[in-house]
Amino acid sequence: MKEYFEGWYYKHQANGKTLALIPGKAADGAFIHVVTNTQAFFITYPLTKYTKGVAVSIDRNIFSESGVYVDINSPELKLEGVIKYQNLVPISGDIMGPFRFFPMECRHGIISMNHDLKGSVKLNDETYNFDGGKGYIESDSGKSFPAKYTWIHCNDFKEDCSITTAVAKIPFYGLKFWGCICVIMLNGKEYRLATYKGVKIKTCEQGIFELAQGSIVL
Repeated sequence: MKEYFEGWYYKHQANGKTLALIPGKAADGAFIHVVTNTQAFFITYPLTKYTKGVAVSIDRNIFSESGVYVDINSPELKLEGVIKYQNLVPISGDIMGPFRFFPMECRHGIISMNHDLKGSVKLNDETYNFDGGKGYIESDSGKSFPAKYTWIHCNDFKEDCSITTAVAKIPFYGLKFWGCICVIMLNGKEYRLATYKGVKIKTCEQGIFELAQGSIVL
């Protein structure tokens, strides 16, 4: 069986609550991973329940750049509702840079750094209202995730700001190196720090990043 996966990360934040929905598929089936501030659920489906076109559909659930519709009814999780997206903020070009032309273990994509939310979902007995909240969307595909990596995203700022950063051990034609991709969207301007732009990883520990590229320090 050929190793392969693809998935999307839809993050929703409002009123101190977070809901991340991660739909995708691997060689052995489809899945939806649901993560909140305090809980996590992993629901599996047969591949016959998975379709991808303009939107990704898994059973009765639909995920797109316009929003999500969820209807999950399993023994451990009942989740239903609609969240609509407006004013998506894409980045300028592929986050992989020149590495997009090479066979990579994992390919990363950023669909929207920051967008407006409207709607709500009910998770078991709790209602999550995302009216006026902020969202983020990214994607991953390939053979597997890196053996070692650290990732962070945040758009919960008073200013118009969204930051995503990943540092990982990358296999590349028999070699391995520490690679970094980072985007900062601040007041409508994009700053990109990346291995292919000469970023230096000063520190990468649990909960701590320090990156430097030219005059930019994060």
